Amino acid sequence: MVTIKPFKGFRYNPVKIKDLADVATPPYDVISDAQRETFASRSKYNYVHLILPRAEAGDKYAASASLLKKWIDEGIFVQDPQDSIYVLSHAFTHGGKEYTRLSFVALVEIEPLGKGVLPHEKTFPKPMEDRFKLMEANKANLEQIFFIYNDSEKGIEALLGKAIEGKPADETFTDVDGGIQQFWRISEKKTVAAIVKEMGKQQCVIADGHHRYKTSMEFMAKHPEIKGARYRMTAFVNSVDPGLLVLPTNRLLFNIGAVDVNQVLARLGAYFTIDRVAGERALIEQMRATPVIDEKRHVKNVVIGMQCNIDGNSYLLKIKDLAVLDRKYADQSPAYRQLDLNVLHRLVIEECLGIKDDSLEIGKNIEYVKGVEETMNKMKDTRKYQVGFYVNAVLMDEIFQVTRAGEVMPHKTTFFYPKMYSGLVFYKMADD
Repeated sequence: MVTIKPFKGFRYNPVKIKDLADVATPPYDVISDAQRETFASRSKYNYVHLILPRAEAGDKYAASASLLKKWIDEGIFVQDPQDSIYVLSHAFTHGGKEYTRLSFVALVEIEPLGKGVLPHEKTFPKPMEDRFKLMEANKANLEQIFFIYNDSEKGIEALLGKAIEGKPADETFTDVDGGIQQFWRISEKKTVAAIVKEMGKQQCVIADGHHRYKTSMEFMAKHPEIKGARYRMTAFVNSVDPGLLVLPTNRLLFNIGAVDVNQVLARLGAYFTIDRVAGERALIEQMRATPVIDEKRHVKNVVIGMQCNIDGNSYLLKIKDLAVLDRKYADQSPAYRQLDLNVLHRLVIEECLGIKDDSLEIGKNIEYVKGVEETMNKMKDTRKYQVGFYVNAVLMDEIFQVTRAGEVMPHKTTFFYPKMYSGLVFYKMADD
C-alpha cells in the first residue's frame, strides 16, 4: 500500500501572474517544438522555460535552475506556508460529451515497483538522462506523475469534496484545449490526516510517468543525504471517476514485406468470425455497436478492426471462443489473455501475419496512432501503410486485474486523457 504526505508546494504568485492560462502547460513529453515556442511566447514566465529549457550557450539544465531561483527570488513563485494537499477539478469535452475529473496532488513515498506502486504497461527504452539532469539541477519535482487507485466507495472523494465545498477555487483558468481547471489547497490537519490514512489502504497503478518514477528512484539512490528525495510529487485519480478516460492506441504496419491476404484470412478464420465491411467508417461503427461485454453469455467480446490497404478491404474480427486463449496462453493470467491488444499482437500479428512481436520497432515497421480520425487519415497513404488495426479501449478492471497479477500490458495499451497540466504546483526537495 502507498504512503503519501502533504507538502509545502510552490505556486505562481497570483499577485504577479493574473491568469494561469498564460503560464501553465501540458506535460513536457507531449509538447512539440512548435508548441514550445507558442507557450514560450505567451509569457516570459511560462512554465515551458523550466521544463523544456533552452540555452544558446552552456548548460540548459543549469539555465532552468537559475531561472527557477530567479523567479522564486523575484516572488513569481511563492511557497505555501502550511503542508497541504492540492485538489484539481478539470472540466473538459471529448467526443461531444462533457466530463469532469477530480484529482489531488500529494507526495508519495518512493518504493520499488511491484508492491504499493504497480507499472501497467511495457515502456520503450527511453533515455532518462534528460529528466534526471533537470531534477539534479533543480532539486525539485517540476511536474507530477499520474497514479490511479481503486476506491469504489469513493471515500477519498467525499473527503476532498467536503474540504472544498463552498470554497472559491484558489485558481481557475481555461487551458489550451478549452478545458476549465480549478485548483484548491487543503491544509486543515484533520482532513489531510484522513486522506493520508485512506490512501494508506490503496495500491496504486502508474497511469502516466513510468520513466519519471524510475528517474526519481535513481535520484533517491544517488542522494541519500537529501531527505526529500524519498518522495515524489504525484497526482492521484480514482479509477471509478467518470471523468477518467482511457483511450485506445491503434496500430499501423508498414515495411512488413509481401503479404498473402487470402492466406492470412484463412489463418484468422480458425479463430475469428470475419465480416468484410464496406469502408473504415462502417468498420468503426460496427466495432462500437458490438458491446465489450456480452451480457447474455457473461463473457468479453474481443473485437478488432482490420483495414487492409493491400486488397482495399476492411474486416471486423471477433474471437469465436475465448477458450482458445486459455489453451494457447496458459502462461498468462485470465485477464491478460483476453486483452484485445494481447490477442492482436500474439494471435493476429505473430501467428496469422507471421511477424514476431519483438521485431516490431517504431519508425521501422509499426506506428502507434491515437484517435480514429488520425488513423484513417494516415491509412490514406496506401503506398506506405499496409495494414491498420483499430482497437477498443482497455477496461479499467482489466488494468487492475493484470497489474495485480504482476503483469504489464503491451506497449501503448493506454492513453489516459486528458493529460495532467504542469505549472500548478511544484515540490522542492530541499525544502521538505
